Amino acid sequence: MKSLLMNNKKELFLHIIICFIAASIQVATALIYKVIIDTALSGNLKKLVWVSIFSILYLILDMLFDYFPRVTKAKLVHCVMHDIRSKLVDKISDMDSFSIENADKSKIISKLVNDANIVENEYLKPLAGLILSLFIFVLSIFLSFQLEAKFAILMIILSAAPLLSPYISKKILKDKRNLVSQEQDNYFSLFQEFVSFINTLKIGNSIPNYSKNLSEKSEDLKKKKIDFESFQGLTYAVSFFLGGIAYSGTWIIGGFFVALKKITVGDLIAMTTLMSTISGPLQYLSSTFTELVSSKKITDELCDYINETHNIDTNCNKIALKDPIKFIRLSNISFSYNDKPIFCNFSHVFERGKKYAIVGESGSGKSTLLNIILGLCEVDEGKVNVNEINLKDIDFTSYYDKISLVKQKPDIFTATISENVALFHSYNDEEIKNSLIKSGLKKLITTHSINKVIGNNSCITLSGGEEKRLEVSRSILKNSQAVLFDEPTSGLDAENENNIGNLIKQLSDKIVIVVTHTTNKSFLDNFDEIIKIESKI
Repeated sequence: MKSLLMNNKKELFLHIIICFIAASIQVATALIYKVIIDTALSGNLKKLVWVSIFSILYLILDMLFDYFPRVTKAKLVHCVMHDIRSKLVDKISDMDSFSIENADKSKIISKLVNDANIVENEYLKPLAGLILSLFIFVLSIFLSFQLEAKFAILMIILSAAPLLSPYISKKILKDKRNLVSQEQDNYFSLFQEFVSFINTLKIGNSIPNYSKNLSEKSEDLKKKKIDFESFQGLTYAVSFFLGGIAYSGTWIIGGFFVALKKITVGDLIAMTTLMSTISGPLQYLSSTFTELVSSKKITDELCDYINETHNIDTNCNKIALKDPIKFIRLSNISFSYNDKPIFCNFSHVFERGKKYAIVGESGSGKSTLLNIILGLCEVDEGKVNVNEINLKDIDFTSYYDKISLVKQKPDIFTATISENVALFHSYNDEEIKNSLIKSGLKKLITTHSINKVIGNNSCITLSGGEEKRLEVSRSILKNSQAVLFDEPTSGLDAENENNIGNLIKQLSDKIVIVVTHTTNKSFLDNFDEIIKIESKI
């Protein structure tokens, strides 16, 4: 985290300076109140008018410097978060293909969705807020000692009383909060089953009985929540009482100091004002410390993760694939996954200008074969050669310029049709339209502009067949020399299956490898060779 903050040292130092100025102005407000009271008690009305005007102008300045630290804090926090997101994207982009394919993607997404959110809201924001609170606390202590040292010591002791509040709340509410959480989980679990299994309950005429169970659980949840919120109210009352001791105690002790002529009434007003600028930051420090400690582990883990350098695909000393792909040769390859043998001494040559259908039972390794050809899986033994170059020695950027994959469930981005086809590269509109027409999506671009957004959050919905044709249009636009299809007809009706078959038939002067489970003869007739993969189980 230190390096991330130092990367944004301009924002960090600006925030520190602004916080110091803001804290100085806020603490000095106590002196303004002292001057107002002392001037009023002196009976000098003319001076009081000028002091009042100055006070109003000072309050405007105070208002501005209440705003400025919020802005510098937001800039600092979000600049750091931008760096974290960028580093996370860079890390994933730089990972080698095999590591990406075999990574737990839910954990990677969790880093951005959950961990980054915790770092932002439970570490960076409290940490940035801590700077202002520390300045206010230190300057308030300094000024109170300048006014009256003994009174300042007693006031600091009194200001510690509210710090007991979080400890008391934790003791009282911890177990009750857990009980509410458990009861809530129990109810939600039953309700989820009720919604999921509603037809089973209807057919079994069991809805009244199950509803009774739900009602009983809801009643238990109601009681637990009432109990929890009642005790929560008690902790608020205790917190208010402790705050009252600190505030009222300052007035009482201050009254004695005034009576003993140790301080003036103006000093008392100033000291009671400083009381809030001492106890407030103390309470903030207390609550923030817990947040920082609890979130530091996740923050450190996220920073370590984005700074890891192993499994980086540097492409150093790799050979750029400059010549067209003439053949892909698998020589005696063996591959196992979780100690389960998938391939054992498998060999085959895939030649340009030919179409290959890979068939076999589910789990036999058909899709794994595509991943091996793409370099997403490393073989245990044997070689994968592209032309005469070992795939391990090839610069994958140059390899992926010449090869495409049409996935079983195509990846459709929430972006324009044009961006989806071009995969965010720059092509002119005519090239994109031609590739869509060639892939059988003329109707789509007749109905919609290629600049229309498709994907999860769009009103334009593509059918399964259209999604697969759109992915084929990517390979057409890219003019791929090898096109790999993973179950392109899965989930499609006979008409769409034949449409995909015709599309594959039109692909010429390419290596076309299609993994399929279909037994449709008219579809399989499109291939020069059918390769059957036998299950090793």
